[in-house]
Amino acid sequence: MNEGFHIDWLACGPKSERYRVNAPGASVQFVISGYVFCWTSQGRRTHIVDDKSYTAGPGDIFLFRPGQVVNTESDSLESSLGHSISMGITALPADWPDPSTWPIKRTMPEDDVLRPLFEYVISNVPDNDVLNESPALESTIQAMVSIFLFGPFGRAHKIPEPYPASLQRVLAWIHELACSTIGIKVTLNDMAKVGGVSPKYLCRVFKKHLGYPPMEALYMYRLTRSLIGLRMGKKAEVLACEYGFSDSSHYARRFRALFGRPPEKMREDMAKGYKPKLPKLPHMTG
Repeated sequence: MNEGFHIDWLACGPKSERYRVNAPGASVQFVISGYVFCWTSQGRRTHIVDDKSYTAGPGDIFLFRPGQVVNTESDSLESSLGHSISMGITALPADWPDPSTWPIKRTMPEDDVLRPLFEYVISNVPDNDVLNESPALESTIQAMVSIFLFGPFGRAHKIPEPYPASLQRVLAWIHELACSTIGIKVTLNDMAKVGGVSPKYLCRVFKKHLGYPPMEALYMYRLTRSLIGLRMGKKAEVLACEYGFSDSSHYARRFRALFGRPPEKMREDMAKGYKPKLPKLPHMTG
């Protein structure tokens, strides 16, 4: 049995649109580009796939696969309220249902184990255009899909472990630094003071929960954020200063190690429509 799968990307839309209301009789068509959960929380709607109709009422949730064309129609007498979670998945487990049997439907009552998992994902996926995935989010999605397909006891699931308070504080701080362009130089001791712990302990916490040291997390945040500046046409020398690197060579070396190409090449490629593969950055929940 396959042990799991990797989430390439995850999207819920801006929080203001995460619960979508469809007016009575409204109809919308969409082509599934990834795997998509569609959860109807109020009202009734009909999903039409390959000329087959599937009724969705309160608590019903569908899982669609890539390539399916879905027409969703709301009941003619009342509005409906629903939510979609889209995700890119690679290395599909061999025991997943045959593609010809999709979409797959499941009813989620109020006390269903899936409900808190869905609510966790909806509440914690970031709004910005740079997706900050985290081990906790990926583990939650893996559990959601597995429970949906095989039931709560179909497989053993790894429950997401919350980050310690010290790690949360440091992540929030370096995220704030990465989102600003003030060029502050940061050391491990600075991070340890923010976390209220020793540098040695902070390194141990980062390694346990994220798999890499604190300074690496800061570099990943700043380099990923610098993609926005590159897309705007900024030069490496400017971005190195804005994001606190010692010089442009240091910035370029770190950038290439993370993205596999130098900043100048990335700028050219993005101008031609290339979408860089983003690193898995931890998401702050506190």
